[in-house]
Amino acid sequence: MICSHAGEVAAYLDGELPAPAENSFEIHLSECAECSEKLNVQKRLLCALNFAFEDEKSFKLPANFAKSIAVRAESDVSGLRSKDERRRALLIAAGLFSVGAAVGIAGKQSGVIAFVVEKLFAQIWVVVAVFATFCYDFIVGINVVLRMLGRGFWVESPLTTFLLTVLLVVAFVILSRLLFKFHRVEHSG
Repeated sequence: MICSHAGEVAAYLDGELPAPAENSFEIHLSECAECSEKLNVQKRLLCALNFAFEDEKSFKLPANFAKSIAVRAESDVSGLRSKDERRRALLIAAGLFSVGAAVGIAGKQSGVIAFVVEKLFAQIWVVVAVFATFCYDFIVGINVVLRMLGRGFWVESPLTTFLLTVLLVVAFVILSRLLFKFHRVEHSG
């Protein structure tokens, strides 16, 4: 559940809350871990932005910057977890569980695979789960970034999102190769 005071974090940071509401929100912060974490995340973001633009004297963030970023991020992420997505995740989890159970049963009966299944399956499963979680979170993150960028340039469509994703992946691959070559040249010379 989302805390009913979560929307006040940006207003609190921007100094837009009236004094009584600000005092009430500060009391709420001492009791609500979710709002405290959101406040800390937004503070870190603002500190990072201040550090990044420290040398830029002419650049100034709007007064309600944190609030507008929070509102846009919440509205963009809200549609990512639909009923179809949850249903697919449940089917995939059930399929993986069935495959794991079948491998476990076959391994126990054959005796040859028993060692691998019993001793290494848990470790392999952890690695696979971490990798799958990373891939899912990476794709969701790219989707959010592309939605934000796409709003400024193109009308949102699945084709545009796909093309931007491909472009971003190609850019990451090229960048990683360039960095690898740079480090290889730097360390060899």
